[in-house]
Amino acid sequence: MAGVSEEVEERKGSGSETAAALAGRFDIVGRNERQRKTKTIRIDANEQDRLVDTLLKGMGYVVERHRYPVGDYGWDLQAGSFLRERLGAEAVIIERKSLSDIRDTARLIRQLESMTDPKVYYMLLMDHTQDTDGHRAWGDDALMNAELSVQLGGIAVTHCLGGHVASRIDSLWRWSQKATHSLTPDY
Repeated sequence: MAGVSEEVEERKGSGSETAAALAGRFDIVGRNERQRKTKTIRIDANEQDRLVDTLLKGMGYVVERHRYPVGDYGWDLQAGSFLRERLGAEAVIIERKSLSDIRDTARLIRQLESMTDPKVYYMLLMDHTQDTDGHRAWGDDALMNAELSVQLGGIAVTHCLGGHVASRIDSLWRWSQKATHSLTPDY
C-alpha cells in the first residue's frame, strides 16, 4: 500500500490529476460504498412503539414505515445469506406478540394462517413485556406448548425480554444475513 500512497502524493504534487480523479482511479468511493451496506428495516405503519424506531436508527438502520398485511417488522435478505440461498427466502417478516396477544388465539391463528408467502421467512417474536392481564395468565408450560404448536405450522418462534425489542430486532437482522449457521444440519 506504500506504493499507492507514494503515487498519490507524487501526482498531487505535480498537479496532473485532481483529487476526484485520483479517488476515481483508485476506486475509493466505490470501495467505501461496497463496505457500507445499508441496513433497512420496515416497520408496520400500525406499530405504535416509536421508541423502537428511534433505537434502531441509533444503531445505524434506515427505518421505513410500511403497511404490512401481517407482521410488524421486516427486511430484505442479502444475496449470499443462508436464508436466501438455502431456503429461497427473499425477506424476513416478524410478527411481535405480547403474552396477552398470544392468548388471543383466534386472532393469532388468523395471522399465522396468512403467513404463506414461500419467499418470506416468518418469525413470531414473543415479547416478554410485563403481562398485565393476570386473570387470563398462562403458565410457562402452556406458553411453551403454544410455541411448539406455532412451529409445527412452519413459523419460527423467538423471544425478547421486555423493553429489549430494538436490540432483539438488530440481533435477528444480523442472524438472518449470515451465510452459514453452524447448528444447521446439512440438507
